[in-house]
Amino acid sequence: KKDWYLLVARDLRGPGKWRSGWMVRLRQSKLAQNRMLQQARLTELGGMASALSHELKQPLFTISLCAENGRLLLDQEDDDGVTRARGKLDRISEQVDRARDIIARISRYTRIEDSDPEPLDLGDAIGATLSFMRPLLVQHDVGVQVTMPDGPAPSLLAPRVGLEQVMVNAIQNSVDSIATRRENGENSLTGAIAIGVSYVDGGLRISIRDNGTGVSLTHSENAFDAFATTKDSDRGTGLGLYISRQIIMEIGGKIAIASRELPERGAIVTIDFPKFVVVTPDAARKGRPMEVTDG
Repeated sequence: KKDWYLLVARDLRGPGKWRSGWMVRLRQSKLAQNRMLQQARLTELGGMASALSHELKQPLFTISLCAENGRLLLDQEDDDGVTRARGKLDRISEQVDRARDIIARISRYTRIEDSDPEPLDLGDAIGATLSFMRPLLVQHDVGVQVTMPDGPAPSLLAPRVGLEQVMVNAIQNSVDSIATRRENGENSLTGAIAIGVSYVDGGLRISIRDNGTGVSLTHSENAFDAFATTKDSDRGTGLGLYISRQIIMEIGGKIAIASRELPERGAIVTIDFPKFVVVTPDAARKGRPMEVTDG
C-alpha cells in the first residue's frame, strides 16, 4: 500500500516549483480516498435513480413493442411482412445498444479510479458528463449550452472520472437550484445552464452558470465545508462541493462559487487550472457555441 501525502505550497514559480510550503504524511491512503469519492458518486446516483430509471424504461418499452409487432408481421407469412419484421429487429438492436450505453456510463462513473492523471480532452469530458446527466436534464426540462475555445479542444492532465464528478456535482446543484426557484412560485421558468471554457492567463477556466436561486449561504466559501448544505435532506448530503474542491486541488486548480451579479439570478461555479496542467497551446481565443442539449 502506497503512502499518501498532502503538499501545501505557496507562490507558484513554475511547474513543480513554489516559494514555500510543507508536506504532511496522511493516515488515509490513496485507495481509501478514492473509495470515499466512489461513495459520493453512488450517493449522487441514488438521487438520480428516478431519472435513470425513466431513461432505461424508454429503450425497454421500444424493444417490447418492436418484438410484439415483429411477431405479428411474421404471422402474415408474406414477403412484405418479413421485410418489415427485419426492420423491427434492427430497431431492437439499436435500443439494446442504447440501453447498454446507459449502463456503461453508470458503471464507468461508479468505479474506483486509482490511475495517475493523463491528457484528457476537455470537450470529450464535458460531452460524457452531459450524456450521463441527460436523464436528469430532460426530467427537469433544463437546457445546456456549451461554449468552447476556437480550434482544437483543450486538454488537461487530470483524472477523467474525478473531473467528470466535479462537473456532475455542479450540474446537479444547478438543476436542484432551478427546481427550487420553480417551487417558489416561478413555475414557467425556463431552466438554463451555460458551460464555458476559456483560456485565462495561460491557464484554463471552466465556468458553469445557471438561472436558479443563487448562493444562499452568508459566505460562499462556506459552501465547500463538509456537510454544508441548504438543500432538503432528500436532495443532498453537503459533501458534493467539499469533495469537488479536494479533486480540483489535487489536480492543481481552484474552484469557487458565487451568485451571479444582479439583475441576473442564479449561481456561477468557476474552476481555474494553472498553466502547467494545460496540454494545448495557451493562446487565448474567442469562444464559440459548441452544443445545446434539449431540456
